[in-house]
Amino acid sequence: MTKAEQRWDYLFVGEAAEAICRVLETPAASGIFNLGSGKAVLLREVIECVRDIVNPSSALGFGAIAYGGSQIMHLQADIARLQAVTGWSPSLPLRDGIAVTAAWFRENLSRYDADVRSSDR
Repeated sequence: MTKAEQRWDYLFVGEAAEAICRVLETPAASGIFNLGSGKAVLLREVIECVRDIVNPSSALGFGAIAYGGSQIMHLQADIARLQAVTGWSPSLPLRDGIAVTAAWFRENLSRYDADVRSSDR
């Protein structure tokens, strides 16, 4: 993988759904809204967090490959308008969202094992 120095905005899917519902339920909400956490997080930190939750003994090969020529290094949503119009703000810390997601996949892994086996045919 690359050095993972990119800073991107991450949002737990449940919070994305909450934000969309809030827009739908707010009569004054119209136009375009940016959806995200409003915070850019270092990709390396996200990868390390996933590793720590999923398999702490995994080795990570940061810097093994170069960035692509069109690599986006910073991506952050401006959610000020969404917050002002709907009152919505993200509340789940990124680490907690990753932990919830990892737990869901652990509990539902058999669904994906079957999909992988059937796609190999």
